[in-house]
Amino acid sequence: GYGFQESEQGIQDLVEAIQQLKHHPEVAANSATIEFAIEDALFCSDAYRHVPDSDRVEKEVLLDLLKKQLAAFSNPSFQKQVEAMQLSSRDAKSARQDLALTVQKEILPMYGFEASEAGAKAMLLHVSRFLSDPSVASLFDSVNAKLGMSTKGCQQLRKLTQTLSQDTEGTADFISSASNSTVAPPSLSKDSAVALQRELLAEFSAPSFQKVLHELSVTYGEKKMKNPYFQADFKKLVRRQQFKVILGYGFQESEQGIQDLVEAIQQLKHHPEVAANSATIEFAIEDALFCSDAYRHVPDSDRVEKEVLLDLLKKQLAAFSNPSFQKQVEAMQLSSRDAKSARQDLALTVQKEILPMYGFEASEAGAKAMLLHVSRFLSDPSVASLFDSVNAKLGMSTKGCQQLRKLTQTLSQDTEGTADFISSASNSTVAPPSLSKDSAVALQRELLAEFSAPSFQKVLHELSVTYGEKKMKNPYFQADFKKLVRRQQFKVILGYGFQES
Repeated sequence: GYGFQESEQGIQDLVEAIQQLKHHPEVAANSATIEFAIEDALFCSDAYRHVPDSDRVEKEVLLDLLKKQLAAFSNPSFQKQVEAMQLSSRDAKSARQDLALTVQKEILPMYGFEASEAGAKAMLLHVSRFLSDPSVASLFDSVNAKLGMSTKGCQQLRKLTQTLSQDTEGTADFISSASNSTVAPPSLSKDSAVALQRELLAEFSAPSFQKVLHELSVTYGEKKMKNPYFQADFKKLVRRQQFKVILGYGFQESEQGIQDLVEAIQQLKHHPEVAANSATIEFAIEDALFCSDAYRHVPDSDRVEKEVLLDLLKKQLAAFSNPSFQKQVEAMQLSSRDAKSARQDLALTVQKEILPMYGFEASEAGAKAMLLHVSRFLSDPSVASLFDSVNAKLGMSTKGCQQLRKLTQTLSQDTEGTADFISSASNSTVAPPSLSKDSAVALQRELLAEFSAPSFQKVLHELSVTYGEKKMKNPYFQADFKKLVRRQQFKVILGYGFQES
């Protein structure tokens, strides 16, 4: 994908190209981490890998962090800066910390620490808990030696750092809590929350993420949720995607940033679209975790349609479950209006935001067209159960839900009748918009910008690679490809008077 040949010569060319960029700390750190990732799989024994001890996981993550710093500090260009620092008249300790931070700012956020002096000090506190371990102590000394410290100086620093785990109140020279920051966490408007959620959903729905998460799930097996190693790997994978997005909305690339985000979203959960997006993000992750291989690889286009339909119903269930919506349901039940009509009108207030995501009109006709689509799958227990749950949230009794399901199920056998439920969107009397040459060109330019965006190109390329050479005949690829393209198109066409459908 980067123009190198699929051959030994291609690998050699890649090595030389990377070598020329090794003066960049992030490139050097990534090279070392790639090596460590392979070495860990080769040389970490099963007996050690499966010790049920969460400290082992923390220690491995810490070793990975220290190795990244060692690789970056070992870079020749960085070592030249160390030499220059040693010749300067500045306070050695202060100069060393400042120089180290130029590299640490790129590495620390990968492990949940702030890209700041406070983050570096918080990392030291974390390191202090493990310095009694010879492998950590040795690596810690090696890192500090690369910063120009003598052997004796490294040993003294290690002993002093080790005291942090016993005394977190003192040693102010090394540690200050990031929680003392006076910077207030950012707030979100409804629109910015939805935009952030859409970016997160795009990250979690990407085939590359889904594939890695599913493989992680399979590797750890059925008892994964109680396995501390799985929890550590899962958290690291999820945080990586979250940190890509949240920084652009003012949140820190840290656990505190995630906590601030959760609280900000929680305050907006009364908006149906925000609630629905939160549920959909969870479902995107759960699907990769709990969907079995046997089901995932069934070559049947109906499976794809069913999954999309389940996703649509789950979105509605999440939105209808919102406390503010449930208050409206209670008020509706106390009103004197015709129950069926009132229920449809209330449901539509939420469905107008959800239906266009799945190609249906944001209208009564779109809701009815969706019902016809649902009717084809109501013989499936998972769809039937979810359909009943959705209708229960609209205030229907258990018996009422069952009757509605049976009636809806008949739509797939008789699309001419049941006018009470379904009318074709094609009967709409609204004329489609027309375009002038200038507006057509403007629309096309917007579409071109969407489809040329690196984020879209990356996801589309990953989708293509995931499905392989025969993708164009694969119904799963067709469904994922259409969903991806429609998402970009719908962003643009509404502004020109076209329906999101």
